[in-house]
Amino acid sequence: MDPMKLLSTLIFMIFGLFANPPEAIIFDCDGVLVDTEYLKFQAWKESLELYGVDLSLDEYKAVAGYSSKAILAKIKEIKQIDISDEVIAVKNERYKKLQKQGVKPIHEMIDIVRWLHKNKNFKLALASSAPQREIQENLKQIGLQDLFDLVISGSDDLVMINDPEGKNKPKPYIYLEAAKRLKVAPEHCIVIEDSSAGVEAASKAGMYAIAFPNDFTIDHDFTLASKVVNSYELLGQFLADRLSLSYNPETFYFLNHSMGDVDKRVSPCSTFKIALSLMGYDLGLLKDENTPSWNYEEGYDDYLPQWKQSQTPKTWMKYSCVWYSKLLFKEIGTSRFQEYLSLFNYGNQDGSGLPASWLSSTLKISAKEQVEFLENFINSKLPVSQYAIDMTKQLLYSEECDGFKLYGKTGANQSIGWFIGYIETNNQTFPFAYYIEGSNLDLSARIPRAKALISRYLKTH
Repeated sequence: MDPMKLLSTLIFMIFGLFANPPEAIIFDCDGVLVDTEYLKFQAWKESLELYGVDLSLDEYKAVAGYSSKAILAKIKEIKQIDISDEVIAVKNERYKKLQKQGVKPIHEMIDIVRWLHKNKNFKLALASSAPQREIQENLKQIGLQDLFDLVISGSDDLVMINDPEGKNKPKPYIYLEAAKRLKVAPEHCIVIEDSSAGVEAASKAGMYAIAFPNDFTIDHDFTLASKVVNSYELLGQFLADRLSLSYNPETFYFLNHSMGDVDKRVSPCSTFKIALSLMGYDLGLLKDENTPSWNYEEGYDDYLPQWKQSQTPKTWMKYSCVWYSKLLFKEIGTSRFQEYLSLFNYGNQDGSGLPASWLSSTLKISAKEQVEFLENFINSKLPVSQYAIDMTKQLLYSEECDGFKLYGKTGANQSIGWFIGYIETNNQTFPFAYYIEGSNLDLSARIPRAKALISRYLKTH
């Protein structure tokens, strides 16, 4: 093709895509939605051993993402051997058995698919080199079998293509056929791939190819990618911007599992009431669940109707009453307040933004630091009385659900929302911190979402 014509075509593709919202989002499956690459490596390794061939993990990583025929061809090239194509059938049978034992879902990407499906004004598709049966088994196991407008297999659905060099990725046929069936122009499709083969296929099809590498493909050459993304938060934000959707990045820290930026410090908002409660009971300012009872007065914070009445420690925590917190802070005093922040090693320990430094002011804390604080709290390692710890725990009890008792406290301002606390299960306690940020936050989703994530990780870890 003439170089100037090629340049004009590329410019048209790029600006054509971004002049209008994309009309289709197409996902790869293995390595993107399901963490199956190690199972595939294991199936290949065990099958090749029957033919006297040893395959190392590094050798497999170099070919991950290609079709079975392409992988075998590359193995022959790497090993300088000649081996029958029958090994592919042996590999397929071995992989089928491993797959039946259960595949590992990539939860964060699955959450992105569900978010896209929920907000959908475009088409969702899946395009994989794997056989259709294998794809459907994966989708069934991860609960996405009904969410895609199109599921296309490079092994089964490209029968009309005749190419002696192969018709699957890195050839563009699967993506061109997907666009044709979706009735969407290729330049209006975004593809999410984990391998160089997939990125090359999408790029050659004239689509916007996002490379999202994993541990198996991190060293692949993604020169042809339109964009390389290394975090689910950045991927979600990019898609939200392109699709004019509201995206609220999540942070979750539990059982040493990190999701999102667990080191980013933000205002603790009303989650700081846990620390205030410990201070108040330790100093004897708070007596029990119902004492002291302080009366509402005109001029106090009255954002919620429940705040326009007398408050006790129990109702203060339940309704997250700001004016009660401010009165308690006044009783604690500035110097003792700052001393407790240091003793608790609470976030950045900056209480200078008085009288409520924890409300979108100077005091900041990260999700990881919230969990560290909670861990010291529930294990009685903070320098306060045991009574202060016991009474605060009592105020935080929420419910019993899915085999565990839940204790927690919410917090929010105009752009962030917290739910932190701990669970009790099998005589053990585990702290957690869930955090969401963005515009148009659905704050009612914080507790259900945190509960779902906790249940998920209890079952999988």
